Amino acid sequence: MDLRDDPNTIHKLSKKQQEPVTFADGVWVAQKIGAQAYLECSAKSGERVQNVFETAAKVALQLQSP
Repeated sequence: MDLRDDPNTIHKLSKKQQEPVTFADGVWVAQKIGAQAYLECSAKSGERVQNVFETAAKVALQLQSP
């Protein structure tokens, strides 16, 4: 999320003929592996971090319910 638009990161990846993972790519992998959710957050800015923990807790509780 943070690094996806960072020019330095993009430059480093392009040297390796790589590019940042897109949101759509993340969703595709999540579906492929059967993940309950796909979320992005920023440890750098704190954006959406709480949402990740809340979603993880909800999913864990749902999986425990009979």
